[in-house]
Amino acid sequence: MNRIGNMTLREAGAVFLALALFVAAFVVGYHFGAAWAGRIGSLIIIVGVWFAFSDIPQVLREQAERMSGIRLELEIYSEIDRLEDERHYPLNDEEKAQVRRRVTNEKKKNLQKAAGASAERFVLVEVLIVCIGTFVNGFGEWIVVCMKAGKIGW
Repeated sequence: MNRIGNMTLREAGAVFLALALFVAAFVVGYHFGAAWAGRIGSLIIIVGVWFAFSDIPQVLREQAERMSGIRLELEIYSEIDRLEDERHYPLNDEEKAQVRRRVTNEKKKNLQKAAGASAERFVLVEVLIVCIGTFVNGFGEWIVVCMKAGKIGW
């Protein structure tokens, strides 16, 4: 993975964007009014929130895979027991290995689908709510003023 010092390129990009917005906040605030510094500050918060939560889908997938290991073993042994009861004789090692592969493949597909959907939903809902709220907090008053002045039509 490409790195800049101790940071990944992605981390360095987020820091650079936050620093650029930080400088822009004071330049724009100086020329157009102090309220603009706060508005641009809300954009820095949005960058931070988006960056912080962007890894959550992967983290949730990894945790789900780790937690499912024990459950997977139980399901494999349960399926072996079911087949042995059904056939009235024990499965040999090759048959047990086939059951293990089949159950593992089925469960991994289901787990990846479920973990991915949950993680993506989390990011879309939670992060968007925080970012929208932060944006309205920073720019809401200005947008309403523009709307009333007819600069933004509804």
